[in-house]
Amino acid sequence: GIFMPFLGVRYFKDQSYWQLSQTGAIILMALAAVAVVAAVFKKFVWHYLSGIGSLALLIYSIQQVSQRKATVLSDITQSLEGSPLKGLGVGLVKSVDYRYGWAVMLLGCVILILVPLLGNRIGKRKTAAISE
Repeated sequence: GIFMPFLGVRYFKDQSYWQLSQTGAIILMALAAVAVVAAVFKKFVWHYLSGIGSLALLIYSIQQVSQRKATVLSDITQSLEGSPLKGLGVGLVKSVDYRYGWAVMLLGCVILILVPLLGNRIGKRKTAAISE
């Protein structure tokens, strides 16, 4: 999801999460690597930490984009008061929206959190079936 379209402005090129925040993208990739290593060594508690950390970063990023959009909209509304370009500026800011990349990243976070839960339940069922 990091390299998929995350944010876009109508009629312009979409931006991926990597293009918007390389630091955030590197942190997400590091958390994904932790989850892979945890899976190899069957330390599934690290999936929780990785999933919750990724989810927190994703929520923070979405909140920051929404906050910056609101700030820019307010600034444009105030600075272009009475200008014929006010409508164009406001329309451009309002056309900024999220693309499908955030949903893919959200799904990845949910999977990281659910894998240990489902894995523990399946493991307990197999253990119970073997001991019977």
